[in-house]
Amino acid sequence: MPVQTLRLAAALTLAAAPALAGPVTPEGTARLTGVLQTYLGRTPGVVSVQPGDGVYEVRLDASPLAALIPAEGGRLVVEPWTFTLEDNGDGTWDYAQDQRDWGLAFTVPGQIDLALRYGTLSGRGVFDERLMAFTTYSGSSSDMVMNQVITPPGEPAQRTTYAAASGTYDSTAAASAAKGVDGTVAYTLSGVTQTMQVPGIADPAATTEVTVTMDRSVTSGTTTGVDMPALYGLVAWLVARPSAEAIRRDQAELKTRLAAGLPFFERIEATSTVEGIRVATPAGAFGAAAAAVDVALGGLVRDGLFREGISVTGLTMPPGLLPDWAAGLVPEDASIGFEVTGFDLATPAATLLPALDLTSPDLIDPAVLDSVLPQLLPTGAVTISVLPGGTKAPLYTLTYEGTMQAGPGTMPTGRAMVTMTGMDAVIESLNAGGLTAQDGIGPALAMARGMARPGADGALVWEIDATVPGTLLINGTDYAPMLGGAQ
Repeated sequence: MPVQTLRLAAALTLAAAPALAGPVTPEGTARLTGVLQTYLGRTPGVVSVQPGDGVYEVRLDASPLAALIPAEGGRLVVEPWTFTLEDNGDGTWDYAQDQRDWGLAFTVPGQIDLALRYGTLSGRGVFDERLMAFTTYSGSSSDMVMNQVITPPGEPAQRTTYAAASGTYDSTAAASAAKGVDGTVAYTLSGVTQTMQVPGIADPAATTEVTVTMDRSVTSGTTTGVDMPALYGLVAWLVARPSAEAIRRDQAELKTRLAAGLPFFERIEATSTVEGIRVATPAGAFGAAAAAVDVALGGLVRDGLFREGISVTGLTMPPGLLPDWAAGLVPEDASIGFEVTGFDLATPAATLLPALDLTSPDLIDPAVLDSVLPQLLPTGAVTISVLPGGTKAPLYTLTYEGTMQAGPGTMPTGRAMVTMTGMDAVIESLNAGGLTAQDGIGPALAMARGMARPGADGALVWEIDATVPGTLLINGTDYAPMLGGAQ
């Protein structure tokens, strides 16, 4: 969110701010101004710090920076961001913000036109210089509206309006047991509405309006082992070298900083859930009780990790959209997730970084790149897991999970488990629609049922074992010869 990006400016300020406990003074004001300029540059008018009643009043104005953007690069307008800072004298600072009617806009003629506005923005937090992070922070917003118009080349403009009645943001941070900072974050939006002008399928110029409303959107997450000094130091280093030429000239120092900061963080995990979803379309109203996305990402560490899961519950469709025989086949709940492990990012990073040459067209010698693959896959393969998930409809329930090992030059191997209830009801429904006689659906279902073994409560079970290359065991029977053998 733009708000959180701007709040980072306060964190950057305090991360390197000298202790200023005691009366607010012109000297302290000058020192804070210098610290802010370390991260935001010294363009006149961008940073303003004034002494207040026991606090330092800070005003950040991006307009002078936006004026430096070439005309062909677009036009950026960011209204001033204001907050106060109070030194507690113990290495912590109190941050406070109360702002009304704040916004920004960005325009590239003929390509994009974006305007964002908040009715109110407020926040309170305590920043710890030793952690270089907010140990606590709580903020809120109201009446957020974002209007966006994107015009792809040769296509009609695509208009979207996104609004939220209110929002809250809370975070914490503490020293990690190993290195860096561990943190938590919780972000909530209520009364969310999104209106989109969707190009027509037959005639793109004939747009259709789709309106999505959501009761609430909730995001929670954790960060582990974030190296704040390395990240803030890198920002300051780049700000001090505003041109590509300057960065290339000092690339040796850049590489030293990057190497010292590795892996920058250990892990980031987040879950976002949207509740009470309603979608109004010309075909009728669609909906869902909730939809969720779960992600996890490791840093540049030896035990690499990537995970993503998606789930939807309480799906509904407009009545009469499908024929009666098909209504029971439409899922009400569904979930699927993947996880990739078994790869190493730390060793390749340590190999690639010294070889980086910003003055070379290749950036990195191709021979070095070729040597990285064995480091990336120490066992020659990654493990791809299909996390336990499933689909539930009025007529059937399907569940699945499994794992697979896959790598270059090798045949994937793995195991999976699939269960299903309601197969007979599905076949009966397809018969009613006349589909089992078409496209081989009937024979395929009959073959699948023949491969299954009985499970609990009348379920059909397919236990798949392909751990030995060239075989495909389903409930103990090898079907590889029937399917043409392994390739």
